[in-house]
Amino acid sequence: MTITNHAGLPLPLVEAVRRDPYHSNGSDTTATTLLKPARAVALEKLHKAEITEDAADRLWALIGQIGHLILERSGGMLTELRLFAEVRGWKVSGQMDLLSGNILTDYKLTSVWSCKDGLKPEWEQQLNALRLLASMNGHKIEKAQIVAIYRDWSKLEARRSADYPRHQVQVFDVPLWNLLDAMKWLDERVQVHQAAQSALEKNLPECTASERWEKPTKYALMKTGRERAVRLYDDRTQAVLAAEGNSALRVEERPGSQTRCESYCNARPWCSQADALGVPKE
Repeated sequence: MTITNHAGLPLPLVEAVRRDPYHSNGSDTTATTLLKPARAVALEKLHKAEITEDAADRLWALIGQIGHLILERSGGMLTELRLFAEVRGWKVSGQMDLLSGNILTDYKLTSVWSCKDGLKPEWEQQLNALRLLASMNGHKIEKAQIVAIYRDWSKLEARRSADYPRHQVQVFDVPLWNLLDAMKWLDERVQVHQAAQSALEKNLPECTASERWEKPTKYALMKTGRERAVRLYDDRTQAVLAAEGNSALRVEERPGSQTRCESYCNARPWCSQADALGVPKE
């Protein structure tokens, strides 16, 4: 991957992004990578030398690394511990942010919006995969939690809205899976990724709607003088029928999107599935 500087950031900042110290210590894959769509990972590997990313788009990841350095001050706890296990012939690894006694903690620098529905499913999967790796390496974990640090938190909004997080930091307890279920999940994810890595580019598995973070097109029933929709419909015909005969009502189409494809996938320029879905390349 080539890091560009189209935003014209100061060189020291750009170099800090380019000199990312992350490494997986020779593992074939990581718990975090296994969470990603197998198609995207395979395409990124095939086109690694052609991928470019601007330094400005990596700043939050850079700040997140600073947070991990701060955790080293905790003292007497295991931080940044990477564990390994062999699954289907692959060396799988996972890195824990913090292990204190039998409590596994992972820190996320994220947005308030990303947690609006509570604990994200991929975070639950990630921590259960880490717990499994820990178990396979002699560490017994009885509790897992996500510490979400909201980079866009607003004190004013917290005062205004009862649904808004009370503080800039929120802790989510992670449901712990049966270890056999966790092993089944890990085995299936490794199998899916191995199949994608060995397939020809034209035969790669397609990303599912959930992997694409798909937002379907909605049809909003709007009323004159009101900003928010009266109701949202999945079907345009139903929305039109609801508005029929009432001049104060109209139907407003809210186009859907493939959020990951459009904004968060480095493999987009080479993805025929995204082409078929009409996702713009820029």
